[in-house]
Amino acid sequence: MTLRSSNDAAAVADMLEATSLGRQPWLLDAVRHTGLPFGYLCGAQDQKFQAIAQTYRLPLLSVMHAGHNAHRANPVGYAQQIRTFITSPDAAQA
Repeated sequence: MTLRSSNDAAAVADMLEATSLGRQPWLLDAVRHTGLPFGYLCGAQDQKFQAIAQTYRLPLLSVMHAGHNAHRANPVGYAQQIRTFITSPDAAQA
């Protein structure tokens, strides 16, 4: 059985509509002005989100050998990026 074969198509469609980036407010300026450390975590092979990080000069935390679902493709690398950020958040600041 494949990973998502038992998903309810209508529920997935509703979730995608509700969480679409196009529907979310642009909060980058607000995040930058909090004074809190933040990191932009995405897969190194996720061209769309890598480009966003470069365009807006975000403090990029790339997960090697991973695309859009970095947590699934490389859970160890994903966890390592989070662990590094938590222990040294200034290292992610761009």
